[in-house]
Amino acid sequence: MKKEMLKIRFYAAVKEVNIATASHSTPLYSHEEILECRGITELRRLGKLLKVKYYGKLSKQELIPKIVEAINRPAMLRILLNQLIHAYGVIMDTLRMNSSSYSASQKSFPFRPTKWQQL
Repeated sequence: MKKEMLKIRFYAAVKEVNIATASHSTPLYSHEEILECRGITELRRLGKLLKVKYYGKLSKQELIPKIVEAINRPAMLRILLNQLIHAYGVIMDTLRMNSSSYSASQKSFPFRPTKWQQL
């Protein structure tokens, strides 16, 4: 067996083991510990994104538990994924609009909804 083929198989085996054991491992830090490292401005931006009530008036110590609570809601995950998919669509449409192969008729409707954006 050639050295390159052995290397490829080794990496594939390590990847399989990592994927298999990842679901059984515990995170090193909690959400609270990670958020403690962030500044109040960044936390307020995150609070706004997660639709935390009164995110602009809360102190750092009050805001962190509210953000963690919002992160753990399944409905919020769906909202964030929809926003991410929508943003990706806008970026792709903008890139297509700026490319030379993009026709003039397509430029008038750059933000067409997709089935993912309508969830």
